[in-house]
Amino acid sequence: MRILDQAEFDRLLHYCPTHVRPIVITGYYPGMHLSEITNLTWDKIDVQKGCIRLAGKDTKTKTGRSVPLHPTVKNTMEGIPRALHTNLVFLKDGDPVGEFKRSYNTALRRAGIKDFHSTPTSLCNKQYATSR
Repeated sequence: MRILDQAEFDRLLHYCPTHVRPIVITGYYPGMHLSEITNLTWDKIDVQKGCIRLAGKDTKTKTGRSVPLHPTVKNTMEGIPRALHTNLVFLKDGDPVGEFKRSYNTALRRAGIKDFHSTPTSLCNKQYATSR
């Protein structure tokens, strides 16, 4: 499977809509699954200890785990305003981020990234695993 290099990832981010960019960043560095990211709540983020704590009910595998909070993700999280009406981290116009596959695929196309078919987080998991 093909892995995006840093230049490709940077171009992809450039073309991602504002509400999608933090999701892609969060998937790229710590390697979380898409549902773990889109359902992430502020109470699961421990900036002091530098991790995201996911309970079993929050993970694809139903096994709880602690995900290291990469500095880029931490900076991204610090730039996201907290909503008063929900504890969810990722919102678009005050509502939970829904389906964004079309926006993501458009960003890939505009970034000139071809022969790469992936969800935001599978691209991220593979990239992060190779950089460790």
